[in-house]
Amino acid sequence: MPELYQALQKGVVQGGVFPLESNKGWRLAEVTNYVSACFSTGYGLGFFVVMNKDKWGKLPEDVRKTIEAINQEWIIKHGQAWDDSDFKGVQFLLEKGNTMNGIDPKEAERRQKAVQPVMDTYQKEVSAKGLPAKEVLDFVNQRLNDVAQGKFTSKYIADGQ
Repeated sequence: MPELYQALQKGVVQGGVFPLESNKGWRLAEVTNYVSACFSTGYGLGFFVVMNKDKWGKLPEDVRKTIEAINQEWIIKHGQAWDDSDFKGVQFLLEKGNTMNGIDPKEAERRQKAVQPVMDTYQKEVSAKGLPAKEVLDFVNQRLNDVAQGKFTSKYIADGQ
């Protein structure tokens, strides 16, 4: 991301993949003319916080319960903050005279197929470590599908749906 603005400005690259909020936060709308919203292959939904399972297991039970309670409280707040940031990014993009386009379903499908080898490699490597890669990918793909169909809101995620 730190190099994307100048790379776009100088014509070194013709585009990038980034969250909508980056149009304002990274000021990318200053050096782009168009944004394609392709929620079926990418969205801020993929961001999460993790902790080493062994370290988690060594925490006292009361500390784990406190962290879990805080997480529940902040799921909706963080999701809403991300939604608000994306909205501001779209506003900034439009204020700069740029255009935001949707993706034709056939193009969205083409992009999904293009990233599938990356997903296959992830699943193979992570599953080899004994981790639930398929379940993670299934969850993420279902959420991306929900976003693409307009079912997503921060509350939707907070309710665990």
